[in-house]
Amino acid sequence: MQDGTDIVILDSRWKDAVDSLRSLDRQGALLCQGCKQPLRLRAGEVRRWHFAHKHLENCGYGHESPELLNARAILYEWLVGKFGKKVTIEKKVDDTRFSRPIDCWVEQENESIAYWIVDAAIKPQIREKVQAGFRQLRAIVNWVFITQMLHEDKDEPEHLHLTTTERELMQHTAYDDAVKNGYGAGKSLHYLNADDRTLTTYRGLHLAHSPQLFKGHKERHELSAVLVSPHDGAFVHPGEHERLQQFKQGQAEREKQQRKWVETQTIVDTIDEQTKRDYATRTEPEGVCEFCGLKTSEWWSYDGKSGTCKCKACYRQGKF
Repeated sequence: MQDGTDIVILDSRWKDAVDSLRSLDRQGALLCQGCKQPLRLRAGEVRRWHFAHKHLENCGYGHESPELLNARAILYEWLVGKFGKKVTIEKKVDDTRFSRPIDCWVEQENESIAYWIVDAAIKPQIREKVQAGFRQLRAIVNWVFITQMLHEDKDEPEHLHLTTTERELMQHTAYDDAVKNGYGAGKSLHYLNADDRTLTTYRGLHLAHSPQLFKGHKERHELSAVLVSPHDGAFVHPGEHERLQQFKQGQAEREKQQRKWVETQTIVDTIDEQTKRDYATRTEPEGVCEFCGLKTSEWWSYDGKSGTCKCKACYRQGKF
């Protein structure tokens, strides 16, 4: 209230300044960025530090699920470790197509990267609005599902049942190309478990049985071991970068061999065409026909040593 400072309680700088936040709480100086109602500081020893409305009336920030809030906090802390001060949590944009603030936002010089956490199925019209909103912002969006939405098949390994929301928000990445599944390029989905801080990713997802049973390559690691692509903010599991490089090297070698084959085939075709032209313009030597005694190049048998031949005219007359 005093100077408009944005306070993110998850930032490490507030760990040593919590007493000053408690003082601001007692003064009623902490306000919600959404509804501007006064907030209370919750900074105990059991639950993650957070703010709570003193008298919640009508604010979108006060009605988000605990699973979403927990996943957002974990994701934010991880992103700060990768991008530092470029990260914003709960970014509010003036666009009615977004039903709530953007969970995490990374502002870079050349592009903006957004992270949107999905904690429940999204109705088609709402999903389309959110996607249109990101297109309007020209932001690269990474969809992150909470682990409660992951429904793996109990009998079939690396099979999972996908909702319409999951199927519509699957994204193709270069890491999908590097997965050898025999079905061509698939897509990726990411599931964040905020309780044990792990990320499960399925690569190369393709339809196994219509409409919702899909199969893919599973990667699951602690979030601390997961890297991030600096260009689009994509999650990169341990070993995936190396596998992608091997795939690219193999692809480059195949393209090299293909170019070599095309060049060789072009040379062969050129030789064949030249041979055809030489044959078409070739002139046969003249010889003296053994039957009629005429000199001609229209023969069907020729003796180079004697210069004699058997002409086609005599052959047609039955002389051979």
